[in-house]
Amino acid sequence: MCLSGHRDYAFATAWHPNGVHLATGNQDGTFRIWDVRRTDAPLRHVFPARLGAVRSLQYSDDGRFLCVAEVADWVHIVDAFSGSRGTPETNSSMHTDDRYLYTSSEGYLSETVIDVFGEIAGVSFSPARGEYLFVGISDPTYGCLMQYRRNRESYSVSRWIGS
Repeated sequence: MCLSGHRDYAFATAWHPNGVHLATGNQDGTFRIWDVRRTDAPLRHVFPARLGAVRSLQYSDDGRFLCVAEVADWVHIVDAFSGSRGTPETNSSMHTDDRYLYTSSEGYLSETVIDVFGEIAGVSFSPARGEYLFVGISDPTYGCLMQYRRNRESYSVSRWIGS
């Protein structure tokens, strides 16, 4: 199967836990969600990045969220089922307060954007229930591993680990 549509090199892929949806991230500044069961029209959703290339993708273990890291400065958490971007709530990770990163009637917005400083090395949800989201920053001055904790209704900035 050929998944066509990106206009440049693909840098990242991630399989949904259901095994039929594939997310791809690209140098063209988009990330896409595909349904590989549909050979006639596999593309489900196309999302633009904010600034540049998409370099890292990770689904939460329950498959509800897709975490997308651009090459620098921006991490997106989108609702993997609806594909709706809605109005993003942005939170700077430079603050260490407990402001919610996303909330709604179901406890989530359709998109959360985390504004970080520096080149992003990768993103990962913790195993099991995805209680934590880790963002690696490879900036030579401010390099670190950031940890965000998810509680019942939100992700909140938890702490910085190392530097």
